[in-house]
Amino acid sequence: MKKLFATTLAVLLLSISSAFAGMGMGVTLSSNSLDTDAKEDVDSNTTIDATKSVTDKFMAGSIFAEYTLDSDAYVISVGIDYVPMDADIDKRTTTQSSIAGKSAAGSATTGTNSVEGTISQHMTFYVQPGIKMTEATTFYGTLGYSTADVEGKNSSLSSTNITSGRDLEGRKIGIGLRHQRGDYFFKVDYSSTDYNTVGWQTDNGTTGMADLDNKALALSMGKSF
Repeated sequence: MKKLFATTLAVLLLSISSAFAGMGMGVTLSSNSLDTDAKEDVDSNTTIDATKSVTDKFMAGSIFAEYTLDSDAYVISVGIDYVPMDADIDKRTTTQSSIAGKSAAGSATTGTNSVEGTISQHMTFYVQPGIKMTEATTFYGTLGYSTADVEGKNSSLSSTNITSGRDLEGRKIGIGLRHQRGDYFFKVDYSSTDYNTVGWQTDNGTTGMADLDNKALALSMGKSF
């Protein structure tokens, strides 16, 4: 992914001649839909015993800085976007009947398992090559690489509760429109980020896995320098 990102950037930079270069900084407000596909392997034998898919919707704000090359027909921006706030994966619960937790009468006990998570330190490195539709308006695509920290909390009837952190990585693609007005510019875009699968294991050998994908509609405003 990193090699593809660097190669694409080099080709696009070489294709732009007689270009104006400048820095830009701004803020972004996005509406997000985070899909989580969760799987559970009770005895870690590679057989999936339970699955569940959930969606969390939330608003997020971020700040970005980018370097833009602007020619007569093409525009390319290379930048970094940082989300200074945390995003919560809402608490979900399921009912479990546990043989391991038998009552004094010998019957299996029934209780509630729960899982929740928090995503923090989210950062995206991106390149946005575009074609000018007018002198001030550009249609562009986005190719990005995202990193974040995710902390999962699991409360289980049949094992010790755990709180554990993992590194999250993702590939971002998207399309958008950019409009320049004097020293200021505005962007609206739609993107999809496919994150890697993260997993945790409890002390009784139960493995939990989560595959996250995010879709976002974003509005950005920035200033060129």
